[in-house]
This record gives sequence, C-alpha cells and structure tokens, in this order.
Amino acid sequence: RPSKSGHAYSIVWNKERDEAPLVTITRAQAEKLATMLGDERIVVDWGMRYGDPSIPSRMWALKEQGCDRILVAALYPQYAAATTATANDSAFAALESMRWQPAVRTLPPYHDDPVYIDALATSLEAGIAGLDFVPEVVVASFHGLPRDYLDKGDPYHCQCHKTTRLLRERLGWPKDKLLITFQSRFGRAEWL
Repeated sequence: RPSKSGHAYSIVWNKERDEAPLVTITRAQAEKLATMLGDERIVVDWGMRYGDPSIPSRMWALKEQGCDRILVAALYPQYAAATTATANDSAFAALESMRWQPAVRTLPPYHDDPVYIDALATSLEAGIAGLDFVPEVVVASFHGLPRDYLDKGDPYHCQCHKTTRLLRERLGWPKDKLLITFQSRFGRAEWL
C-alpha cells in the first residue's frame, strides 16, 4: 500500500491477530450469529471474495461437514452486481468443481427490511447521543458505482436512496436533515 493508505491501515489493523479489520469483524459476526441460532445442526461459516479464508475453501469445508443445504448470505444490504453478485458467483463457481451439489439459496437484498432500518436508526441515534452537539445535517455515504451500472439496470443506486428515505422516515427527520452521497470514485467513467 502507498504510505498514505498504509498508515491508515496500520491504525485499524488487528495487531493481535495480524489481520485486516474486515476479517476480524466478519469472524465476530459469524460467531455471534452461530451463538444466537444456538443449534448445532446449523453451521455458520464465512469466506472472503478477496482474501482468506476464500469462499471456495469454505464451500469445500461445508461439504466436508456434510452440509446439504446452504444459504449464501453476501453481507451487502443493497444489491449490486459488483458486490452481491460477485460474492454469489464465487460460491457458485466453487460448486462447479464439486460432484456434490447441495441445495443453495441466496439471501435477497435487505435494504428496506424494517429490522435493518431499525438497527441503522438505533446506531445513528446512539452515535448522535454521544456527541456534545446536535448536528444540523447527517450525511449517509454509500460506496459509488459507475453510472452505467445504473443505466444497465443495477438496482444499487435506487436501493441506497430507499434505505436513506426509510431511515429518515423512521427517525422522523425532514428531508434536509439526512442527505445521501456516494464516494470512492476512480477512473474516467461517470460515477454515481
């Protein structure tokens, strides 16, 4: 990594486990979900599209444990071909090389699920309560995508707007109190 981003990563890096924070957080989510489900017949596992453990390695591990029904849950509330679809593609590509074929389902987008919206509202309210001032405006920032994704029918942009609208309504805020933006543009294409 260049020195600027390398320094930022060093601040959030899990030095105890020598791993990226996304790995630490994903593992913790899987462990908490397994505990919440509390059923030894349900295996909760996780994998990464880019990194270790890989999605294919975890699909093989599930096979070795005798799993015959799998729910692939890409952890993106809003569907995008660049994120949700590629995570699902990785799982299905792993299955292509296996003679064993479990029943597989994928988690649908949950950008407008009331439980998700409530969780966002609770988190936002707690964050604001911890400030020593009341913000005039809050900005909801989503990762950007090239404009042509939207033009080709990718629902991500619309689902981000819907999440923001539902969150604003749940909080009882006026439209100008919670704004939406998209960030992380690169390349020459027009971005959201």
